[in-house]
Amino acid sequence: MTADTDMDPPMGVSPALEETMELPALDAEGLQRLRHDLRSPINAIVGYSELLVEEVQSHPDSTIGERLQSVRDTADTLLALVDKYVHGDAVPAALLRLDGELRPHVQVVADVMADVRTALERSKVSAPLADVRKIESAAGWMIEVLGAAVPKPEPPEEPSEEEGEEEGDVVSQARERVAEEGEVTEEGGAADLYQAEPSAARRAAVAELAKADVAKEVLIGRILVVDDNPDNREVLARRLRDKGHKVVLAGGGREAIQLLSEDTYDVVLLDIIMPEVGGYDVLRWLRGNELIDHTDVIMISALDDLDSVVHCINLGAVDHLPKPFNPVILNARIQACLQKKQLRDEALTYLAQIEKELKTARELQLGMVPTQFCDPDHSDKVTLYASLSPAHRVGGDFYDFFFSDDGRLFFVIGDVAGKGIPAALNMARTKTLFRMIAAPERLDDLTDAGMLLSRINDELASDNPTMTFVTALIGILDTESGTVQLATAGHLRPLRLPSQAGARPGSVVLEPGIPLGLEVGFPYQTETQQLVPGEGLLLITDGVIDTMNTSETFFGEERLHDTLSAMTDRTPRTVIRSMRSVLADFSEGQDQFDDVTMFAIRYREMA
Repeated sequence: MTADTDMDPPMGVSPALEETMELPALDAEGLQRLRHDLRSPINAIVGYSELLVEEVQSHPDSTIGERLQSVRDTADTLLALVDKYVHGDAVPAALLRLDGELRPHVQVVADVMADVRTALERSKVSAPLADVRKIESAAGWMIEVLGAAVPKPEPPEEPSEEEGEEEGDVVSQARERVAEEGEVTEEGGAADLYQAEPSAARRAAVAELAKADVAKEVLIGRILVVDDNPDNREVLARRLRDKGHKVVLAGGGREAIQLLSEDTYDVVLLDIIMPEVGGYDVLRWLRGNELIDHTDVIMISALDDLDSVVHCINLGAVDHLPKPFNPVILNARIQACLQKKQLRDEALTYLAQIEKELKTARELQLGMVPTQFCDPDHSDKVTLYASLSPAHRVGGDFYDFFFSDDGRLFFVIGDVAGKGIPAALNMARTKTLFRMIAAPERLDDLTDAGMLLSRINDELASDNPTMTFVTALIGILDTESGTVQLATAGHLRPLRLPSQAGARPGSVVLEPGIPLGLEVGFPYQTETQQLVPGEGLLLITDGVIDTMNTSETFFGEERLHDTLSAMTDRTPRTVIRSMRSVLADFSEGQDQFDDVTMFAIRYREMA
């Protein structure tokens, strides 16, 4: 709204006098504070009048309820006038108009509540009298706020007796019209703001919302109400307790932080403007302590400008309701928060169960790979060591080995496409097939590693609707002669570890082959290598070279070769453990995306 140059002067102030009045212009913060201070007592009038209307429904004098409802409707007029005149670009003259138009309605509230108090005292109904006095106190509070914001100026000269009588009667005449007709008819006044028909429509709409609310499942929560005004706290607490909620009250931000530090709450109803520690400070504290993730905060404040609302939402509040609040809307907001919390709690319970199952799956997966690497029957011919570290709770990497009756070492390393449970299931299937197909009773017709790989591939490819594939490397080492057969299905090439310290490892060149599971009947080729005593092999998955640090740099093959070259002790255990330490230092604590698996073999000791 722009400057109110086209509006009439306030009632009780003549145009000539208005021109001579010099009120200090309020800055944006001052107007914001005035708006807050005026809406707060209106909130008390609304809250207590609504409570009283419900409490006196069974009273023999039906006019008491009607008079209370008129006070509730007058509060709507007061609120509309505050919204009309107190805003960001209001000029001092607008505050004079506000003063002139607001006071008659406030006086109507005081007069009606005095009548109601008298009627209740006569009927010896004492229970609601405290609420009546609080409404009367709120009306007086508004007059005090107006008096502080709009001090009465001294007129430049005394008006004539006739003019004084005319001006003095303006407020009383306006008060009578408000009480009798429910509106002020002067142009620029409160006409159209205080009418019976809109109020009736509003009451009907609220009643329908209330009926709809009753039909829903009502969730009960533990709610913290934070407001420095005791009337505001009491109205909220009574409304919430009537719904069955457990309510805890805090008289300011500091007390709220203390309570939130000691206990948990489902919803926090938080005021913005409070002494010392305000609502913004509480929101910042919640965010800093990560409690905002599971504590919904609804702002209920007389501070209702858009910037304040946006600021609250940016700080983590889930909603903002202006004072005076609609109890039906408030209940709907709280129910929405409680429903969200219920879903969140269910999700957390489900995730905890999944976490437990994944932990069990990880243990089962790690239990599927061999962890005993010392074989007394073959320790003088070959030494082994391996390591599997899933990047996620369960992964798709695997390794396996076993010795046949004739002393040959069968070994495999693989990497299933994908992550998580599906990859782990495919890993288990592939490893099981390796054991089944390479079983001793079937070894007679297996002539080389390529044939073993082909049979595993046929089993996987014959029933693979998801086209999940596996890269794998299979080897068969003759522990007597040192001859090793190797075949690969799209896996990384193995590294040949020289026996001399400081010598650079070399990569074994193999026919790559396609990953397992994609094509039935694919012929995998076998490559034969001859190991001399002291030499060995290192098999890895791509998680080793794809390990990344905080600078998003990969470990890479070149760094792998350099690391291995620097090792003076190349026993399988030392190689694997040293590599794990190097990778951990390189990653700088960065979570890894891929599983890391290494398998080292050393053929005999040097003579």
